[in-house]
Amino acid sequence: MKIYVAYKLSGADLNELKLKLIEVDKIIKELGHESFIFIRDIQNWIPGSDPKKTMEEAMKKMKECDAILSIIETKEKGEGMLLETGFMKALGKRVIVASAPNGRGILLKAIADEVFEFKDMEEFKDKLRKVI
Repeated sequence: MKIYVAYKLSGADLNELKLKLIEVDKIIKELGHESFIFIRDIQNWIPGSDPKKTMEEAMKKMKECDAILSIIETKEKGEGMLLETGFMKALGKRVIVASAPNGRGILLKAIADEVFEFKDMEEFKDKLRKVI
């Protein structure tokens, strides 16, 4: 299965985000699947400056994926993650939401096919294994 990984980018520390996404990718691969991470695979870890172009390219790539894994770690909304998740749901793709204990994401959780909460990356891996 090819999994599109969605995350909150705006306001994130890019170095911390990169390390987290590399770890998520490793977990997905260990579970026998493939990940697509937009900032890594298209932007070479440098956020784009043209939101329209970014979303057009993201929508093309989402069509090539089987599922979306939306990772919620804050109470603040991530516009891009909301759009990506909604788009994948509209395409009939599988929606998986992983939430840290302080992650809000009420609407994302409401449309998800699978939801799990995690405290650390070990628990993330164990719970992701159960849903994919």
